[in-house]
Amino acid sequence: MRSKKSFSFLSLILFFAAFFAIIYIGLAKYYENGFSFNTWINGVYCTGKSVEEINDELKGEYETRSIEVIYPDGNVEYIFPDEFDFRIDFSSYLNSIKDSQDPYLWILNSKSRVKKLEISPLYYYDEEELISQINNLTFVKEHTRGLSPYVFFVMGENGYELIDNHVKQVDFEKLYDSVLKALYTEDPVILGDEYLKEYEYSDEEKAFFVEKDIIDKYLETKIVYDMGDEEIPVDSLALSGFIELGDDGLFVKDESGNLKIFDDKVKAFVNDLCDRYNTADKSRLYTTVNGEVKTIKNVYYGTIIDKRAECDYLIKAVKENIRETHTPEYIKKGFALGEDDIGNTYIEIDLTNQVLYFFEDGMVSLCCDIVSGKPGVNGTPQMICYVYKKQKAAILRGDNYASYVDYWMPIYKGIGLHDASWQREFGGERYLTHGSHGCINLKKADAKYIYDHIEVGIPVILYY
Repeated sequence: MRSKKSFSFLSLILFFAAFFAIIYIGLAKYYENGFSFNTWINGVYCTGKSVEEINDELKGEYETRSIEVIYPDGNVEYIFPDEFDFRIDFSSYLNSIKDSQDPYLWILNSKSRVKKLEISPLYYYDEEELISQINNLTFVKEHTRGLSPYVFFVMGENGYELIDNHVKQVDFEKLYDSVLKALYTEDPVILGDEYLKEYEYSDEEKAFFVEKDIIDKYLETKIVYDMGDEEIPVDSLALSGFIELGDDGLFVKDESGNLKIFDDKVKAFVNDLCDRYNTADKSRLYTTVNGEVKTIKNVYYGTIIDKRAECDYLIKAVKENIRETHTPEYIKKGFALGEDDIGNTYIEIDLTNQVLYFFEDGMVSLCCDIVSGKPGVNGTPQMICYVYKKQKAAILRGDNYASYVDYWMPIYKGIGLHDASWQREFGGERYLTHGSHGCINLKKADAKYIYDHIEVGIPVILYY
């Protein structure tokens, strides 16, 4: 009886053992074509699934994902994978995992030993097109803008200045890596200063900064021309006009390696100065005491700057980096200096109305009647001249006369201002009948006042 029961129990055990063996082997056979029991890859349950199935499932998530690029101000741009033919594949890693699994040992993958794996794909894309997409980002464009060449000298309102069009450069390699990483993560690319780097200047570009130091020192030259009522600075713009840029964009040097000062450009500056301040022998517009504007062509008064001396001075001063106020050398010098070298102290003679006005410091200190040359015979010319001599007790001689005067002040050739005791009256129309030989006849008291208050060189303006 016992043996019968024992046989039945043994048979039952063998049956269940055979049953479980069949199931176990069946599952093992099942896992031969797929991943083993309890296998998770990148969060995907892979048990029993083939490499192709898992590859497709993983790819779908990545290949449809756009890359979000976030700017510091919150603006967003996107890079789309299909625009650079992006493709990924997990097959190689999936096959490695599957090959490492023994389907007959699937039982070892118990719940306590879950196979949770993380793998990265192999990815394929059109690199040139991806680079193009990254370069098209506003962030990249903003940090690659600039003219070519990037560093150069230009003549500005204040002379030569160095222009540097460089901006911080994009760390393209870092940005490129971040974009690739974003292809298989859900993290956006958040732009900031970490994606920027200082521009690295080439040796050719560094030469421009060395040149700037040279130019800055050169422009420290501070020459100011004292022209009387005005001061003319040889400023940065003028100094820049004396030098030139060569074909390489740097300044032309002389044989000694110093900045080359071009003589013709210095001469041009001096010529402009002379054109402005040389007044001698030039027709002038003169505004009379009554506000009338007269054109006076006969001018025997004025200023002439010594052009050669000033060119020599300026070339030397610029080369030596001189800082000073300079009074130019004159060949001929007016009583006053400046564009209006008549100044505030002068004599104005209205030949039509026979009146002399003596201006001292801009105010009329004497207004008196005169007798000028007789028209048609010895008429006094309209002109601008100056008192070139002062003499007391002089004898004036002509073809048929010799006249004594107490005060003699010649202004042009034999024409001068003097007292005339022989004139019984002055002013009005007396000059028409009793005019002088060209001189300006004055009452003795008026002649004395003028003589005592003028200096040699004072300008005299005569007009009709």
